[in-house]
Amino acid sequence: MLKSAAAILALAALFFAPFNSGSALPQLAQAPLWGPLSTDPETSRSDSHLSQWCNESKAAFLEAFEKGGVGDWIVVIGNEAADTDTMASSLAMAYHLSHRYHQPEKAVALLQIDREAIDYRPENTLALDFARLNSVHADLLTLDQLPYHRGKVAQMIKGLVLVDHNRPLSYWAGAPVLGIVDHHWDRGVNSTADPRIISMVGSASSLVGNIISIETEKHEPIPRGLADLLLSAIAIDTNGLKKGKAKKADRNAAQSLFARSTSRHKDLKPFMKSLAKDLKKAQSQLQNLTVGQMFSRDYKGDVMYNSTIPVNVGYANIPEVLDDLIERSKNGTMQGLVAETREWIAANKVDVLITMTKAKDKKGNKIRELILIVEPGTNLDEDMAERIYHTIRDEVATDTQLSLKPWRAEKDWGRWRFAWKQIGSGTGRKAIRPIVERAIQEW
Repeated sequence: MLKSAAAILALAALFFAPFNSGSALPQLAQAPLWGPLSTDPETSRSDSHLSQWCNESKAAFLEAFEKGGVGDWIVVIGNEAADTDTMASSLAMAYHLSHRYHQPEKAVALLQIDREAIDYRPENTLALDFARLNSVHADLLTLDQLPYHRGKVAQMIKGLVLVDHNRPLSYWAGAPVLGIVDHHWDRGVNSTADPRIISMVGSASSLVGNIISIETEKHEPIPRGLADLLLSAIAIDTNGLKKGKAKKADRNAAQSLFARSTSRHKDLKPFMKSLAKDLKKAQSQLQNLTVGQMFSRDYKGDVMYNSTIPVNVGYANIPEVLDDLIERSKNGTMQGLVAETREWIAANKVDVLITMTKAKDKKGNKIRELILIVEPGTNLDEDMAERIYHTIRDEVATDTQLSLKPWRAEKDWGRWRFAWKQIGSGTGRKAIRPIVERAIQEW
């Protein structure tokens, strides 16, 4: 694992080895040599260089399904939560691969959500607006635009480049992983990916930004809007380059990208603090989301095949507690929340849903809760649901690392459902996931 900006930069050159493609590229929009973009608020954002390239790369990729196939296309994907970092790093990596002077690739960024879900994260909407992309996201490729399921697409494409995660969902098992740029815990898979850059810095966008910045003479310069988008991701992930949050690689990336951005005439440090503040404020504007949209906005799920039967397991992070979710339901009752949750689970074909909630009380103390829901109907019958529910519940309840106590016993949460309050600071998806997966393997 890389532990310094110097090591990252040393290995970054590996990205410029070709992916063994000699095929001609479609004629995509090329960015100017850092000519100024219009900042006139009346100028359509769909006229920006970045938006134009996104539109044309998406159109060329989708058209290729009808004209001989996509066997020479690389798909760049981030994780399925599709936060600002995933969005920015995947677009930047795809742009980089397709604009190298020597053996550029056919590459497209795919967001692993439907188009409407982009706005479930208001900070994404703000970051895209700052980068002058299309206001209704018509220039971005999302799951609902693919002509086939991901599993079939995986068998048709040349391969994947992963950003902001290092193990793809099981749907992509048929596609080779050609490269990885990630800032999460190394899960020890895809060891043949070349390059394989995994470093625990603040943002994956920093790693991609550094790759682009040190090789400016070897590829087309990126549009200013792409620099703006990467800066947004770095700002929100590092809380404005805050000490302790930002690593050297984050600061290096921010400095080099800032010189290419539309805000380059400002001072970097106050700009990044202000940008982070604006994005964090937008991030909290969730009052118009439904219960189902709250589950979708930060959801990661996959099918586990190393169980008795395939089990679709999902993990949702929600920035409010159960009482708030009850109030958010259509009739403001626990029964209403249960009904809307069941509807969302059925629509998304989830067997086991783990939800982690968090908020602060009036005194500023953190409140965290953990909710287990097992729902028969997709892969589980009622007997299976009963057994897997009790197996997971027992594993979770007795794990000392989680420090749980039952949530309000008087609330009728229904069959195969249980909620706990986490004592102390609580733990996140990284700690809970292996406990749940172990229980599912054993049931």
